[in-house]
Order: sequence, then structure tokens, then C-alpha cells
Amino acid sequence: MSPSTTPDISCDERVGDGYLSTTFYDPTIMTVDFRKWIFGDGVVVEGSGLSTINHTYYDPGIYDVILVAQGEGEQFTVKKEEFIIVNEYRPVPSLIICQSFNPDTGEYWRFYFDMFLHLIYENNAEIFRSVTKIVDINKWALVEFHTITNKMMVGTLSNFRKEVEAVRLANGSPLTPEELKTQILPQSSLKIDELRIWSGERNLSEYYRQYRGKAGSLDSLIG
Repeated sequence: MSPSTTPDISCDERVGDGYLSTTFYDPTIMTVDFRKWIFGDGVVVEGSGLSTINHTYYDPGIYDVILVAQGEGEQFTVKKEEFIIVNEYRPVPSLIICQSFNPDTGEYWRFYFDMFLHLIYENNAEIFRSVTKIVDINKWALVEFHTITNKMMVGTLSNFRKEVEAVRLANGSPLTPEELKTQILPQSSLKIDELRIWSGERNLSEYYRQYRGKAGSLDSLIG
């Protein structure tokens, strides 16, 4: 990101699927006292500073982004047309943690990571997707989804349980329940170290002491 002499707009990611969480920057080197960010989806954020700001686009579409900045006795308006492109989110599982399928009713749920390491819980009607990438591929993590409260939780060695923000979407998966039976069966081994799945309120202290270092062990998620 190159600095500019007057206010400008740049961002980390301009194109994404389903919803797009990106960080906007004003790379100007001039002194700016006030900024108004108009993201094009109806959200406007304004105030002092705000040279860096994160925003999430939840709906598919093509968005113009406008920055109004005041500084050094002048006002500047920068508009980037069709700057953000958000495609419909059609999740494809990368690592299945656990799942259930009823061939008589066609009802199913599954819990998995997508290719970007977002945590996903999906059933016939809806999808819950973590806003951030919650897993470092080289680190240990505990993950869970509570179907009653629709809460996603993660755990680490230093923080047993922490709720992560999730976006609720209509199910737009390209896979059908029939395909679930043959194409995305649970993995017999995991590529993410020490990933375990729990349900309910379980004291994890014994697990940390006894099982740390044993990768690929799974418990079933109880809906």
C-alpha cells in the first residue's frame, strides 16, 4: 500500500464469497481530522481518525465505496465505483469434523471447516459461518457448536472456551443430502493438530493434562 498526498481508498480484499470481511485504509500522509466511510451497503461510519476500518458485507452484490475526508482546511471526496464484489456464498467443505444424515427424511447437519478455515455448522435450512478464520493450521484448537443457542465456541490451552462471532445465512450449499453419504464422509485422520469436538459443558482441565500431544482424536457432536 503506497502512501498518497491526498485521501484515497484501498483495502485488503475486494472480492469474496457469501460475505466479505475486509479492512479499508486511507493511505494519505496528510493530516486528516475527520473521515466518513460510506460502504455502499447502507452502512456509514464517521468520526475522527478512522484511517483504518474493518467492514463486513453480508449480502451478495457489487458495491461503490466513498470516503469523505476533512483536513488541512480542505474537504476531499473519493469514490471507487464497483470496488467491492461479493458473490453468493456456496460452501464446500474442506475438512469434515462430524455430520449426521437421515436417508428417510433427507434431514442432515454437518460441522466442518471450509477451504479458508472458517468454521461452519450447516443443516438443511441454514448455515452458521465464523466471521474470522479461527484455526491456525499449525496450532491446537477445540471447537464446538451449540445447536440450541446457535453459538460457536473455540478453545485453546490458555483459554478453555471463547465464543466466536458467526454469520447466519440461508443454506446455499451446492451439495445435496444424497451426496453427503458418499462424497464427504468424516476423515479418518486430521491435518489440524489435536482437534477435538465436544458438546455440552464439560470440564476440559483433565483433557489438557492427559491428551495434549495426541492428534486426530474425535468425539461425536451431540445435537
